[in-house]
Amino acid sequence: MLAQPVPPLRPALAVSDKVKLEVSVGGERVGSIELGLWRSAAPQSVDAFVKLSTGSYTSREGEAPASLERSSAARVLKDRAVVLGALKVQGGMTTLVPGKTRPQIVPVAPPTTDDGPNGISHDAAGLLSVRRGGGSFEFTLLPRANAELDRDNLVIGQVLNADGMAILERINSVPTDNYRSAPLAPVRIERASMLLP
Repeated sequence: MLAQPVPPLRPALAVSDKVKLEVSVGGERVGSIELGLWRSAAPQSVDAFVKLSTGSYTSREGEAPASLERSSAARVLKDRAVVLGALKVQGGMTTLVPGKTRPQIVPVAPPTTDDGPNGISHDAAGLLSVRRGGGSFEFTLLPRANAELDRDNLVIGQVLNADGMAILERINSVPTDNYRSAPLAPVRIERASMLLP
């Protein structure tokens, strides 16, 4: 299993924020993926990703925040996409719902964004993208170039470290079920934090 090289930095895109994701595969801590984010390319999407990474994302006042910490891989599409961000810490608030006798927990709503197409193609391994317009906590890391994602996703950053690319390759090779492409070995983000830019 040979990891792809770290994608070259793009001169027109300055890294505005750096996020560190500490990852485990099959219960074994395998290291950290460091991500550089391009706020100039997608300001609202990057802002939501940073808030999720720091455990401070809320959709309305008074909610407990949602966090990427302890989230897991939703799908692994071999050589096409590693989809992370299936939240375990969904945050939200307890509220009375008409027709229910007990208060109900209403989780934090996923971010919606107005970031338009930024002209950055999914043309290299190690790119980070999110669904255009938001509506989901999930995000995608590319184990290989995948131009098919240009239609619905927006590139907002990239992997910065060689260890991160090796971890991405390891996740890419995890066996999946045939129904949902969910990894058969648990893939989790144990901890998410910000790095100094």
